[in-house]
Amino acid sequence: MGTLAPSSLVAGLLQLLPGPLLRSLDRWSHRRAVSRQLQRQEAWLARKAPATPPAVPLLSQYKLKPWRD
Repeated sequence: MGTLAPSSLVAGLLQLLPGPLLRSLDRWSHRRAVSRQLQRQEAWLARKAPATPPAVPLLSQYKLKPWRD
């Protein structure tokens, strides 16, 4: 659950963090965003997918007709 904070306060606190920590937080945030996007995509595909797969019509077998002797 998020809390509201003035953006200038948050920006000031972020400037105080060391570079390696900022980079690791950025990597974590990116991984989280990618995983959330995949979850949303899978949920969308599950909603759009039909309940049963469509029946694939069987191809008629070619029957060789006997040639005249």
